[in-house]
Amino acid sequence: MTFLIALDRDGTIIVDMDYLSDPDEVALLTGAAEGIRRFNRTGIKVIVISNQSGVGRGYFDLEALNRTDARMNEQLEQQGAHIDAAYYCVHSPEAGCTCRKPKVGLLQQAERDFHSENWLGIIGDSPVDIALARARGVCAIRVTTGRSDYPVDADPGDLICASISEAADAILQLVANRNTGL
Repeated sequence: MTFLIALDRDGTIIVDMDYLSDPDEVALLTGAAEGIRRFNRTGIKVIVISNQSGVGRGYFDLEALNRTDARMNEQLEQQGAHIDAAYYCVHSPEAGCTCRKPKVGLLQQAERDFHSENWLGIIGDSPVDIALARARGVCAIRVTTGRSDYPVDADPGDLICASISEAADAILQLVANRNTGL
């Protein structure tokens, strides 16, 4: 059975830089590589689900998005971690697409690609990530690594964690308890 975990990108894996388009500005957040590496070692597929409206707004192009993504992946790989797949909504908020979080279109695409609907949760730093988890009916994990203008108590999620590493601890413990019948 294939298990999936969805992670937001900006403010969850990397520092949120508002419309990041320069790969030289990519910086991993504390605990991101460690948590992702632990998911990787247990066979859980790590999926990035992110709104990147800077493309649709004309702030940068797909090539710039791909370069920043490549830099993030390079930094993760240097620490023994990897992303299994990334899905981006590149539309502007006004486009009315079915892939912009909190709509579930990107999750459904990942389910088709990985032949699995076994989500262990969605990890993110913003209310839209929590809303996506609610829309899909999976565990919502709020990390406090992101933007300070998203108050944690506004939409706390099922779990509140300081980083992806702490979220991995909680999720892997839940999986272990489920497997032992606790």
